[in-house]
Amino acid sequence: MFRHLGQLSLVMALTVLLACQPVDKHVLKLGANDWLGYQPFFTAQSLGFWNKSEISVVELGSATEVLRAFYNGSVDVAALTLDETISALEYGKPLKVVMVIDFSFGGDTLIAKREIETLADLKGKKVAVENTALGAVILDAVLTKGDLDLDEIHVLPATYDEHERVLTSGEADAVITFEPVKSKLLASGYRELFNTREIPGTIMDVLAVNETALKKYPDRIAKVISGYFKARGLILDTDYEAISSIAKRTDLGRDAVILGYGQIKLPDIKENIKLMAQCKTGFEGAADKLMDIMIARKVIEAPVSFQDVCRDNFIREVAL
Repeated sequence: MFRHLGQLSLVMALTVLLACQPVDKHVLKLGANDWLGYQPFFTAQSLGFWNKSEISVVELGSATEVLRAFYNGSVDVAALTLDETISALEYGKPLKVVMVIDFSFGGDTLIAKREIETLADLKGKKVAVENTALGAVILDAVLTKGDLDLDEIHVLPATYDEHERVLTSGEADAVITFEPVKSKLLASGYRELFNTREIPGTIMDVLAVNETALKKYPDRIAKVISGYFKARGLILDTDYEAISSIAKRTDLGRDAVILGYGQIKLPDIKENIKLMAQCKTGFEGAADKLMDIMIARKVIEAPVSFQDVCRDNFIREVAL
């Protein structure tokens, strides 16, 4: 009898002890805009590939908003272009890159009024572009190909969520933008003069994680990556539910969504492992090229190192 009472006391003590443990109610937040390359995260969430009480994907209106949220800690994880990641590193944000999301092969673009037929015709015109590293990189490529100097055009700062409006209202003559705004503008009769097929491998997106969140919630980071690849598979297989949800989310038709993914390279898990192995050296020089442009355009002041930025254990775990 006394032995049973002792066991009961032990159980009760353990119950009290566990009840006193603080419950971590923090929801890991992933910030992203509505670029098609980031849609697998939203799709994974809508299909229930993770628990919403643990992980939440937050849609923000522009890259500027995503970076601001990442800087101030409103989101723990961010879907960023490589150049935006470089900007965050120079800013001093303690982050780690855990996977490569995509490469742009035509998804980022310069769209202009129909009467503007060549890049050279942009001389004296207003070009809207978001004041980000990505905007600076594509603008540099546009000016180089058009044989134009920066002072020969009028740069109109405009965040991504303003791109469609500034062009259709006539406030700008051209805009540097990306999907899904690209498809909407082309469907309205505007002209594409440049896209990232002409600078292959330059624009890539990565998943950046705040170091604190990485250490505190490694299991949730792994769930985000695993859920992403499940959704990616459905999207590339043109699963009806997945494509339809993206069409509704981005206000595009299903055919436009499918066409849009033809302009993006979404590396699979094996390709990702190879890419992450190249991360420490700046993805085989891709980061160095970007930093040269960013320094020339005064987006950053000095190069940053990728030596201790990469963590490939998560992508390897998903591969098992």
